[in-house]
Amino acid sequence: MKAKQSFREFQAARRTIDGYEAMHMIRKGQARWVSDDDVRKQNQFIDQLFDLAA
Repeated sequence: MKAKQSFREFQAARRTIDGYEAMHMIRKGQARWVSDDDVRKQNQFIDQLFDLAA
């Protein structure tokens, strides 16, 4: 049985792409207040970006 390779909802696809974009921003240094080796700041950045409860 093959796993389905597509998204069931548009919102799920949008959230996934937003997550990829956030990680690229951190990696490329576009989020200047977040360094590559500070995992706590990276988590805070993602939480703020997606309005997640800390």
